[in-house]
Amino acid sequence: MMDGRYNSFTRYAVQISSTGDNTVLSAPGAGREYELGFLQVQNASSTDTTALVKFGSTTVLPVVMPSKGDGEQLPMDDDMAALTGNNNALVVNLSGANAVWVTVWYRNVPALG
Repeated sequence: MMDGRYNSFTRYAVQISSTGDNTVLSAPGAGREYELGFLQVQNASSTDTTALVKFGSTTVLPVVMPSKGDGEQLPMDDDMAALTGNNNALVVNLSGANAVWVTVWYRNVPALG
């Protein structure tokens, strides 16, 4: 799975902790979208937290994290690319002001649609 194509992905990790929408990757620009090669959302607090992963304003993945260390990891492969859609930011909405790590491998590509 880890072939040469993953060398072209930018790797980024950030800890977010604000209730509501947190922009992880800003909108890439008109006619562009993000291709995600890997996405991980992990609770860094001891508080029950729900995260909603969004492409722009559209929720694509709810992640329920009852305790520290819980989360979701989504490695992608050639048959399953996650594309954010034309000029959509990658956003994670938190149910509370609790620390959550978001790790993403991405590249900015021309939008398909």
